[in-house]
Amino acid sequence: MNDLVRLDHVFEEKKFTAKSAAASVGAALLLVGLGWGAGAKIDAMRGPTPEQIAAEAAAKSAEKVAQAEKTHQRAISELRANVDGLKTKLDAEAEKARGSEAAVAALQKSLAEEKAQSQALHARLEKLQAAAQPAKPAEPPTPPVRPAVDRTPTATIAPHAKVAAVKPAAAPTPKRYGAYILREVNDGLAIIEGAYGEQEVGPGDVLRGGVRVQSVEKRGGNWVVMTDRGYIAPEGFWD
Repeated sequence: MNDLVRLDHVFEEKKFTAKSAAASVGAALLLVGLGWGAGAKIDAMRGPTPEQIAAEAAAKSAEKVAQAEKTHQRAISELRANVDGLKTKLDAEAEKARGSEAAVAALQKSLAEEKAQSQALHARLEKLQAAAQPAKPAEPPTPPVRPAVDRTPTATIAPHAKVAAVKPAAAPTPKRYGAYILREVNDGLAIIEGAYGEQEVGPGDVLRGGVRVQSVEKRGGNWVVMTDRGYIAPEGFWD
């Protein structure tokens, strides 16, 4: 009976010892976890380390360098393409210039040949004209000397019959040209008025309709303008 009690007591002691050990291990693990979490929180509160900052800066710098290199390469490619295009244009222009020089040289040669041909034709024409000129006519012979004529009268010539004098026909009386009215005369010039208003005229002037002014003179004490179609008189003038 005592042995059983003793065994039971030993068993209880071992059981308590095992529970104590398990509790110790759990506490240790809990402390480790708490320490890890606290360290992580502390690291997060402290921010990135200098090594991390340097690495991040290096990565960004490398990215910028790579981007700049791409841009540089693209610019070089575009510049090379532009240079190639410009060279092609220059080569084409040079070819055109060479062609133009050849054309000018050919034109100058053609003009020189045409000039030589023209000079040759001109010289030949002068020779033909010289050959075609008629011979100089001979001078006419000197006429013989005629004897002097005897002008002594040998008969009487009857006198001519008297002819009646013919009077010249009277000039026709000019008519009045009513398309204009004479307004004023000053220093041989007349101011006349017609359907288109007043105008100053003188001998030799041409009016509308081809009427030519012959003179500005006085008739019957009044000034009139004589034209090839009649006279222009003041208003109220009667023939």
